[in-house]
Amino acid sequence: MEVKINFKVNEPTTNGRIYPKEILKKAFDERFKHTVFITDSNDDGKLDGLDVNKIIGEAKGYKINEKNEILIDVKMYERGKKLFNNVDFNLTTSGLGSLDKKRTIKSDFIFSHFFVTM
Repeated sequence: MEVKINFKVNEPTTNGRIYPKEILKKAFDERFKHTVFITDSNDDGKLDGLDVNKIIGEAKGYKINEKNEILIDVKMYERGKKLFNNVDFNLTTSGLGSLDKKRTIKSDFIFSHFFVTM
């Protein structure tokens, strides 16, 4: 299944950051060398570390389409299928890296994890 990330490359996010396509691709290529898990949140909507009981799926790859949307290929586990059966959801990310004066992500950016958003 493909899941869309809630921002586009080369366009400002809700907090004003801009992710250039080449830097974003590099960050994804580095991250997908490892297994990436997508987790759901606690009842209050906050993540509480990685709880293996909350793993809902595994990211297998990604693509950036002609609309600059980022789509993650997700292998959904049974828990995720039960939680998100017939429900649309997006992903948001968290990562580390520098910003320039225009709030554009620099080449040292790395992803730390993905969050499910409704």
